[in-house]
Amino acid sequence: MLYFGYGANKDIDMMKAIIGREPDGIAAFLDNHQLYIQTWNELPLQVRKELEESWNSEDNFETYFMSPLQGATTHGTLWTITPEERIYVNRWEMNDGFWYKRIVAENVQDLEGNTYTASTEIILPPFSSRSVLDVAYPAYLNNKEKMLRIATWLREGRIGKK
Repeated sequence: MLYFGYGANKDIDMMKAIIGREPDGIAAFLDNHQLYIQTWNELPLQVRKELEESWNSEDNFETYFMSPLQGATTHGTLWTITPEERIYVNRWEMNDGFWYKRIVAENVQDLEGNTYTASTEIILPPFSSRSVLDVAYPAYLNNKEKMLRIATWLREGRIGKK
């Protein structure tokens, strides 16, 4: 299956930590979706409670998310992963619960203009955040090594068993 990863999920190291291997991927973008950043204090309370095992307000935690917005574009990576690996991504992103919502995007494009249908995740308004307008945004807003360690531990079942 195809998965459109943005934020840290556009990076091969992050995907390896999440799913346990390096998937094949190509640079891609999704039109009519805006990339945003949320800080710890902007996160919904339930999300902060779930993340407290690994993060807190003193970490200056920030996270990317994407939401539909006509005329905007979000850049990322189009990964080839298995349905089983998508389950690991769902756990990492807290999909289909109280934060992110899994969607099927039918208009993901690579840099050569080819169009694909891919799974990804969004957050629907209302939300507090700020927009990211830089096409070459950094993959990591937080300490990369800590993020990779937490993703690996979540995949291995060493955390997240509340």
